[in-house]
Amino acid sequence: MNEILDQEIESNSGDERSRKACKFFIANLFCLMVLMAMTYTFRGRLNVGTVETFFMGFILLFIAMSLLGFRNATLSLWHKERWSYIKIIGFLGNAIFFGVVVLLFVSNVLDILNWSNMR
Repeated sequence: MNEILDQEIESNSGDERSRKACKFFIANLFCLMVLMAMTYTFRGRLNVGTVETFFMGFILLFIAMSLLGFRNATLSLWHKERWSYIKIIGFLGNAIFFGVVVLLFVSNVLDILNWSNMR
């Protein structure tokens, strides 16, 4: 009887990381929607410093959530959690966002290198 109860508990908690990865993906989508809405709403209406502060906060939030989401997605693959639509969506979405973060980082590094060569 105890074996059946233990097996039920293990099967319910088996996709914890993939659910977290999917939640981070949804949060990243929300963060992108807020950034797009801010771009459309505040263009030319507020002080530049104020808008840049809001943008920087949401961009840092986007970067942090994409890194955490990709980490949880890869950990769910590493620990061989069962396959589900949530796992697939979380992994693919976070992989795309992680790729965007890597490309943003590479473009900033190349910008700095080009700027230093111009001097």
